[in-house]
Amino acid sequence: MGEFARAATSVKTEQKEGAITITRVTPGFNGGDPVSNIVTLTFDGKEVESEGFRGSKRKSTAKWSDDGKVLTIVSIMNFERDGQSMEFKSTEKWSITKDNLLSIETNSSSPRGESTVKAIYAK
Repeated sequence: MGEFARAATSVKTEQKEGAITITRVTPGFNGGDPVSNIVTLTFDGKEVESEGFRGSKRKSTAKWSDDGKVLTIVSIMNFERDGQSMEFKSTEKWSITKDNLLSIETNSSSPRGESTVKAIYAK
């Protein structure tokens, strides 16, 4: 559900020393208008809060692998729906393919189950 269950139609990044700003556009919920989201994450594992699905808050961390080849982003989002509290978790693994494309593999879990989405983006 939300950005946790489907790939963004576009991803734009701007990396500066110690941080990355990510702008994503995802399909709208139930055919609605596309949703744009911007978040700036540091590479030190520090938790950053941003806007999530339907006005909820998303808490995310980012950290490079020891070899500097994979960026892992972990996010947790809680929100209320029909009087019930729900938690969505995702782990994204960002890497560059041998063809110089951006690969983002997202493993997510929610009350509706688990899913994996892999998306490849060209510059």
